[in-house]
Amino acid sequence: MANQQSNGGVIHIYQGYDPKRFPNPRDPAPDLVSPALNHLMMFGSRRRLTEEELARAIQLDPSQIAGLGPSLDGLIALLEERKRKILAKYEVATVRKAARSEYRTYGEQIKPPRKLREQFEQAFEEEQYRDFERLWYHIGDDSNRFAQRLVQLIDKLGNKYEVDELAAKYTFTGNTSLSIPEAIAIKAELRKLTNCSNN
Repeated sequence: MANQQSNGGVIHIYQGYDPKRFPNPRDPAPDLVSPALNHLMMFGSRRRLTEEELARAIQLDPSQIAGLGPSLDGLIALLEERKRKILAKYEVATVRKAARSEYRTYGEQIKPPRKLREQFEQAFEEEQYRDFERLWYHIGDDSNRFAQRLVQLIDKLGNKYEVDELAAKYTFTGNTSLSIPEAIAIKAELRKLTNCSNN
């Protein structure tokens, strides 16, 4: 029994238990609802304030919130700095070659049906979504092996487009290479940074 009491004391000290500040757990819970209800019945109602009433009730002086957070110019400077660091860190020539190679390698392995071969080869060389989509609709069967491979080829063409657009839109000066998914993620981040700093 003595061991149990000493262990209990250790646990209480560890948990920061202070009997002067915390009420006894056997005491009845305080009544918080009755005073609030009495105050509501005497002074107010449950009606929500309109936007105009709320605006009149709360008046803020701009000097009260000055310096509360960074200024717009400061935020724009942070965004521009992040963008500058990204452009100074990475290079995109390698990932452009990788995206083109992935598209070409995958497309060259596809064996289209004889009647669609010419149409496929033209679409493959011209690298146009609409040509592949027409070809896919012409097949008309999602379970067709050629149709499935066509969808994957369209996905790889999309990656190539994304990487080419990244390289065309931004000037990278760094040395760190990117994978295709990383390049697409960087493109999305740069777009957000550009949009935020321009607004």
